[in-house]
Amino acid sequence: MLNSPLQSFFYELKNQFLVDDEFIAHYLEISPEEFTKKNLTNQFSFNDILKACDVFQININDIQDRKINYKRLKQKFYSPVFAIPDEFKLNAGTYMSNIRSILNVVQRKYNLSTAEYILNTCDISRNALLNDDLKVNVSLTSHIFQSLQSLGKCSENDFLAMAINSYDGRKRKDLLAGNLKYLSDFELVDFVVQNSHQYELNFNYKTFIHSENIFYIQAESKENMNDFLSQARISCSQGIEFRKASIQALSLLSGRGKLQIVHTEDEIKNQKQMFKIFFKETKKPLQLSFHH
Repeated sequence: MLNSPLQSFFYELKNQFLVDDEFIAHYLEISPEEFTKKNLTNQFSFNDILKACDVFQININDIQDRKINYKRLKQKFYSPVFAIPDEFKLNAGTYMSNIRSILNVVQRKYNLSTAEYILNTCDISRNALLNDDLKVNVSLTSHIFQSLQSLGKCSENDFLAMAINSYDGRKRKDLLAGNLKYLSDFELVDFVVQNSHQYELNFNYKTFIHSENIFYIQAESKENMNDFLSQARISCSQGIEFRKASIQALSLLSGRGKLQIVHTEDEIKNQKQMFKIFFKETKKPLQLSFHH
């Protein structure tokens, strides 16, 4: 008779993974005999439970509630680099480096356990975070921020910290190689637009002159993203915050200080999600005929 959630977990683990006591004992760092004895008498320590959660990358409350998805667990455990649930693969346009940057900031702001808890709720392997070329969809980002809502709303500084952290990735370090310090504000934002494919693939971006000292960046969801964003009920708000943060991060890391953001706008037009971020030019007058 299975008397505890942990006993039930190990029972299902052996059946689903086709493994024996020795296999589990190895990962718990105890002898097979000790594991068999503990399992029969239900005398697992709290450290045993924490070790099982750490090794199999699951949350303790999922064991307690007997809500383990063993199919996903097998995928994550045996194929960690590609262990991404199907709902986060469709219309993938967000680089995994962005997800890693978010969780790195969560770890610094809260602790490692909180970051791992959020990662585990998404059923994504830690090793998947190491693959900069891996892409996921914006539903994953939305899922993570929904989890963060229970811990406290992300501030503008949190978004900025995530964006700054994202420049540690090998792809984005190249963006800092040029001398961006002496560009005008418009030129810097236009530089971001021209290299937007290195940030994400969900929106098309353009820059426009609005007046003598005001310009803006316009984002328009790509054709393949329209229905997906609508069905997933994902608004432009996260896109605005991330784009504002990525531009400010590049400006700060280039030694320029922060740009002056005037205001933002967003709308749904012809089933496309669109948003604009308006900036004030502080370096040199804008040429009204110049736009992209």
